Amino acid sequence: AGSTVLLPLIDAEMFQGIDVIVDFLQRLFLVIVLTLPFELRDLNYDASNLGTIPQRIGVRPTKIFGTVLLMLIMFSELFQKSFDSKEFLSLNLMLVVTGIFLWRSRTEQSKYFASFWVEALPIFYLGIYLLIEAFLPDIAY
Repeated sequence: AGSTVLLPLIDAEMFQGIDVIVDFLQRLFLVIVLTLPFELRDLNYDASNLGTIPQRIGVRPTKIFGTVLLMLIMFSELFQKSFDSKEFLSLNLMLVVTGIFLWRSRTEQSKYFASFWVEALPIFYLGIYLLIEAFLPDIAY
């Protein structure tokens, strides 16, 4: 989150206030949620003293925690962008799909679930944005 939000702005000497902090937190929360399916997959194989989120709070509470983070991302976006922006629409579609993948995560899952499908979610996010940009060009910025 720091290398994709903060470092470019520090390099450009363009710190723009609260929006940067909100973007940083959104990115941080998204990265945490995207790691949860991997944590759930590895729950049976991780050392007990590792202290991963599923080890500390359990499988279902981990999914609830991830959902809360996704909702925080969505609600914080409401205060940053207009409802008719391409970014808002693509982010919310991505959050819904990410939530579905989070809730479908299990300790016993196919080897491609996390390693391919969950890893592909950021690319899916870009694809959603590009499709919206191509087919809904009249949405305001």
